[in-house]
Amino acid sequence: MLYDNPNIRGGKSARGTASMGNLWLPIVLLLGLKIDAGQTQTKYITAFMENYAVSTDTTFQLYLLTYNKTASVTVTVSNPHFSKTVFIERESSALVNFDYTYMITESQKTSKAVLVTSDVDISVFAFYTHIISADAMACLSLEDLGTEYYISTTGPRTSNQFAVANGLEEVVSVTVTISGSITFKGLSYSSGDSFSFQLEYQQVVQFKSADDLTVTRVSSTAPVAVFSGHTCFSGINNACDSLAEQLHPVKNWGSSFVVFPLLNHTKDVIKVISASPDTTVDINGLNGDTHHSLQNGSYIEITVDKGMTIKSTKSIMVTYIFQDFIPGVVTVYDPFITNVPPSLVTRMYYRFVTQARYYNFLLIVSQASASDGFYLDHRQLSSYSVSLKTFSGFHAWEVSLGKTDGQHEIYHESMPFTIYVYGIENYVSYGYSMGQEAIYAAPTDEPAPTEDPEPEGTLSCLSRGAEYHLPLSLVTEANLNVSDIHLEDPLCKAELKGDVTLIKIPFSRCGSDVLSEDGKTYYVNTIYGTIPETRVHRIEIPVRCEIETNETLGFHFHPKVTDVVYKSHYNVSLKLYQNSDFTNLVTRYPYAVDIHGHLHVEFRVDSGETGIQIMAENCRASPSLEDTEKTYNLVQHGCSSDSTLQTHPVSNHRLQRFSVH
Repeated sequence: MLYDNPNIRGGKSARGTASMGNLWLPIVLLLGLKIDAGQTQTKYITAFMENYAVSTDTTFQLYLLTYNKTASVTVTVSNPHFSKTVFIERESSALVNFDYTYMITESQKTSKAVLVTSDVDISVFAFYTHIISADAMACLSLEDLGTEYYISTTGPRTSNQFAVANGLEEVVSVTVTISGSITFKGLSYSSGDSFSFQLEYQQVVQFKSADDLTVTRVSSTAPVAVFSGHTCFSGINNACDSLAEQLHPVKNWGSSFVVFPLLNHTKDVIKVISASPDTTVDINGLNGDTHHSLQNGSYIEITVDKGMTIKSTKSIMVTYIFQDFIPGVVTVYDPFITNVPPSLVTRMYYRFVTQARYYNFLLIVSQASASDGFYLDHRQLSSYSVSLKTFSGFHAWEVSLGKTDGQHEIYHESMPFTIYVYGIENYVSYGYSMGQEAIYAAPTDEPAPTEDPEPEGTLSCLSRGAEYHLPLSLVTEANLNVSDIHLEDPLCKAELKGDVTLIKIPFSRCGSDVLSEDGKTYYVNTIYGTIPETRVHRIEIPVRCEIETNETLGFHFHPKVTDVVYKSHYNVSLKLYQNSDFTNLVTRYPYAVDIHGHLHVEFRVDSGETGIQIMAENCRASPSLEDTEKTYNLVQHGCSSDSTLQTHPVSNHRLQRFSVH
């Protein structure tokens, strides 16, 4: 296994150096990955909403996925009592099953909320499973929950439903403002009515109605989890199916979206929901542009027949109803509902789950110009059956995964993206999306350095640039709009993300400059809030990110098709090739090499900084990550320690290549 300890130097006037260290290397190469992991946190609250197939063979399945650490995970329900602790190896998964008695069939508060607690970061996926009724969702951690939600259901048909669960506080007060009609505790409520109740810790309540409950508002005194769905929704020319999706709070909504139809459908629909007054929504599609004005608690419904972009002046939520049917590999499949993630994302790595009973698909949405940089389950995306759609600078790769089971991972070398995971089979289907989860700054062992960030906002220094999160309230107080916030280059403007104004600050453009001061190097820029058509700045925030001019970083690599480690301001990757020209990438592991054969190794550093060079300073081989005694030095202090080691000069100083017996 390859283990490495690099040194990275940056700066504009003097070339920096990234030194590779301690590279562990077994004869037959294994691979592990240390990387920011999709949506990962330690505590989740979820629920088993009602499925029309209430029978002994209806189950609720939780998939628990680990990343680079072994996890101890406890799953509990208060009543009926359930408690199970599982120990999961790193980069592995465990399955926890619930029978139908944990389904919420009551119309009053129950203690059936499912609490998942881990000692390290994990991801959780929930599957509703029955022979003729199914769905799935990517669960949100407690850090992603909020205190304000709007419900999205399929329309005025029987058995629309939503649920609210408390997994954070001893008692939380919840207020529901109705759109449609609901009966609760024997009282009937109609559109515009409000009622309140309290949920104790690990309690959940479910509401059902024959009316469309879309834009029903849920507010609470502490963060809660909210779920929406349908007990038996029939789409177009298909059978009915139970629908379930966990909703995102208003704080995590967005203002820019791109939507592509799934499975070449032409009759699926999206719902666009507003939480704020005077929200302008512009929809651009191949059939032209449409403009809409929404008030708080209003929505529009749009048919998705081709790619489209959606932009709004204030935060909105978009949900996708998969309801069309095109005959193909199955006789008839069922509908599902899922969130549409905003297109403004920074995530480049996900892990997800599929089940072998379905024909599974993955849709990747990105502004990446080609599929070359994507790796799915350690194989280049081009090695799969892929169809491509494009619209307005975005690409959507729909990948046929077949009847695969268990965990998967996908990442891109440098471009962010969102994903949809879905599957179909006769009379069942499921679907969920990923990418809207909150993004946490500095996803590494060592937080990126910042200097005296303004108390009003948060500065995050990343590998290709920086991000500044400015509360929307400060922009409003200055009597400005989000479009009035910009960098030194006035064309580089802010975007709205939830209740935060997000300013993305590239290191290589938008007026960013390099400043050397007291032996330190900084990237600097300034955020301005400018009164339109004037030079008057009501907001002025200098930002700077310190760059170490001589930085030593340590890495562990399990070689697979490619391995990427994010640290400090840099992404460092490892690839193995079968030839000395470095054109034939190793794509299958374990990879065996003859005793007189060669390993061809490439390291690469990726950063928005200029003048970066990578150099292997210390590199050694070991049978495993855990074996620190049986090591063999390949490089020490930048010099070869093995007579068979041969370097391969390259013009790109961000690459280093060598071969060894």
